[in-house]
Amino acid sequence: MLAYENKQKVLVVKSPSNNKEQKKFLGYEWSGAKGQEGIKYIGGDTVNDIITPLFNPKDRNDQTKINYLIQQNFLGEKPNDLSDFEEYKELITYANVVDLLDFSRKDFNKAISLNPKKKITIETKWPLVKLGEVVDLIETGSRPIGGVSNIDKGILSLGGEHIEKYNGYLTFKTKKYVPENFYANASRGKIKKNDILICKDGALTGKVALVRDEFANQKAMINEHLFLLRIDDLIIQLYVFNFLLSDSGQLILKENITGSAQGGLNSTNLKQIKIPLPPKEIQEKIVKECEVIDKEVEKAQETIEKAEIEIKKGFNETTKNAEKLKIKDICEVQSGGTPSRKIPEYWKTGTINWLRSEVCQNIIINENIVKEKITELGLKKSSAKIFKKDTVLIALVGATIGKVAYLTFDATTNQNIAGLYPKDNKKLLSKYLFYALMNSYDNNLGDRKGKFTMANLTMIRNIQIPVPPIEEQKKLILNVEKLE
Repeated sequence: MLAYENKQKVLVVKSPSNNKEQKKFLGYEWSGAKGQEGIKYIGGDTVNDIITPLFNPKDRNDQTKINYLIQQNFLGEKPNDLSDFEEYKELITYANVVDLLDFSRKDFNKAISLNPKKKITIETKWPLVKLGEVVDLIETGSRPIGGVSNIDKGILSLGGEHIEKYNGYLTFKTKKYVPENFYANASRGKIKKNDILICKDGALTGKVALVRDEFANQKAMINEHLFLLRIDDLIIQLYVFNFLLSDSGQLILKENITGSAQGGLNSTNLKQIKIPLPPKEIQEKIVKECEVIDKEVEKAQETIEKAEIEIKKGFNETTKNAEKLKIKDICEVQSGGTPSRKIPEYWKTGTINWLRSEVCQNIIINENIVKEKITELGLKKSSAKIFKKDTVLIALVGATIGKVAYLTFDATTNQNIAGLYPKDNKKLLSKYLFYALMNSYDNNLGDRKGKFTMANLTMIRNIQIPVPPIEEQKKLILNVEKLE
């Protein structure tokens, strides 16, 4: 944790609570292996090779690193725009000192909380009722001593990583298990259909999900990082879930985060949360309207998943005998750059589209996603280049590392994106390059995302993709476009 105060605000930087994410964040880990004891840098053998969002050892004034924010805040500069640090928005905040202190007790507690207090007020004509008065059961789960990392079968064990960030659904991209005898002997945390699950600590604190039909034919339980909420009346249960998932519900949950460092929710505070409770008929109406949207989402997701399977199948069939070539041998590779925001004219009345790394979501992007534009002067004052229509973008940072986007318009980007385009359009089509990188993601940069929080252009240039004959590329593109 780092906190530096200027005249108005405190900058609070927290490290992730997850051990693996901490290593990526700090850029190093401690090795206790015999003969290899000591610090191991992520990115190379020395601190000069370290890859971390905290600082750039070769440029201490790198504006893309967190230490630049700390430096500016320490010098009393106006708080920086944090939009360039979207990847770490859960870890970096500006706050007033008064919001970090607890004045509610008779005896002043001088401890500083790293979670600023905010007062959320709900204006409603319905009575506000404490969650503890509505919910029949609030409990957390557990795991065996020693963890579950070495257990590859048994009963599913759910934690914070299994709750989707925004939509209230569960995700099973990674599966973890507890032994069957541990589940049988557990007195709490066993999941039933329609249970509400809430992430109680870590970066996803407050995120909620509803258990639907995911465990129709199997058992599952939660670990100590989740709360399970159960209400005997199904309508109230579904109403409470939809309220907690709403923007208002999320704000209230976050308002009740306590503790230092990452912080979290506790059962006492959770029970004290007040929610609006309309009459039963109004609850039923809200639940029905939400269920209609849920069904539309599920139907759309089904269609998408089927199309993705067909695309993957077609890609594998087309490329199974194709030669694999390195990006550096078939593509030009350039990165973007960000002009200084301290000079307003770089941005005012800008005419050049400017994009951030979050646009790289394995999708084709149109100009309607553009939120910011820079001027020609701003372009000259940065290391950015204009990427022409049909350029393939690839993200170099965080959660989107290795993911791609296909430009359908001219644009420039920040330094967290690289632009790729074929050296010879008679040997490689830009649209095929996009699909190849998207479908080869798990076999290339994706393998490294557990080790690196940032990629560099050397890594990108060394990615290998299969390159079939140009006619095969055209045929694949047509088939994929039909499925899309």
